[in-house]
Amino acid sequence: MAAIHRDVVTEDALRSPAYWRALCPHLHVCDADYMRAHATPPPPHAHRDVAARVRDGLAIDGFAVADAPTLEWAVDVDALADGSRALLAAGWPATAILMYDEAWVLHAQASRLVGEACGTQPCLDIVSFAVGADTLAEGARGFSPHRDRQPDNWTARGYPAPIDGTFAPDGTPKFCTLWLALTRASAANSCLCFVPRWADPGYAGKGDAPGGPDPLARALASRPDAYQAIRAAPLLAGGASLHAHRTIHWGSAPPRAPPVGAPPDVRISLSFTFSDPAFEPPYLAALAGARSPLPFPLHELRAALLCAQAINYSSLAATDPPGWRAVGGAFLAHALSPRDGGQASAAASRGLRAMLRTCLLYTSPSPRDGLL
Repeated sequence: MAAIHRDVVTEDALRSPAYWRALCPHLHVCDADYMRAHATPPPPHAHRDVAARVRDGLAIDGFAVADAPTLEWAVDVDALADGSRALLAAGWPATAILMYDEAWVLHAQASRLVGEACGTQPCLDIVSFAVGADTLAEGARGFSPHRDRQPDNWTARGYPAPIDGTFAPDGTPKFCTLWLALTRASAANSCLCFVPRWADPGYAGKGDAPGGPDPLARALASRPDAYQAIRAAPLLAGGASLHAHRTIHWGSAPPRAPPVGAPPDVRISLSFTFSDPAFEPPYLAALAGARSPLPFPLHELRAALLCAQAINYSSLAATDPPGWRAVGGAFLAHALSPRDGGQASAAASRGLRAMLRTCLLYTSPSPRDGLL
């Protein structure tokens, strides 16, 4: 089947389950029988000590790694990776995989692992990344070194400023990301790298000095063995890493020299976030009430979340262009590329307007079924 590119479809088609089924016929879209069969999937960890080790890793190092043999998912991650490739070829960002039921089964399973490890709940800051030549987004790679949350993020919502208050008494974070590899992730195709808590003076306490050195530079200068403390986290397909909101992390840059042997595969990953609702409320207002749309949000809410995330992360187009291309895919990366002064083509402009309207159509300030 020829790729169905966004510049030839209408807004109604973008919100149509039939459109998404045509793009990835091997996956499910709001399939009643499939959702009923997977309404309560098992946790991905067969042994309770897995959650305990994750909890210890988050508390001591600020991150933990659980590779594929440790985790068992109720869906075929290879099928989701194939779906992501089809979406990328059609011009969509990899995060469009959220339109499919299988992605929400993974989310439900991840929620059980993270909930057991540190007690946090789904936040729905969900995003997918694609890195590699075959993604059609030239120059894409993992995000540059960063922390997921800074004090400005939570004080703006009225949460107290002290960083230590964003952790439970046992050191586990009140905001956690589970980063799931849908394909093999290696140093050659941008696996994640971490600076552990104990080697990062800005992780907690007084945090990063205002106007001071870059947090990573400060960490690397803080102790003689700081460089050796950096941890790369390669993963097999189906493996996952988890990290706290204060952990410095980034995606490794691919080598410039041609590889010896076969080139690395495109790296496709899917990240789910979890939070203490008092620290960071969920993106879907209904999650705070009794009428939660999980585990399978309505199709319209999936479309709104996809569009909201594309708009949310588009701010990276200027500050981290390679990372933005890994999130935005070929279409959005071109539409918002700083290399062309941010001038989008007519087709790209129509697509962006469609995404904005789709987002606004299902956005509501009331705690019902809309987005916050």
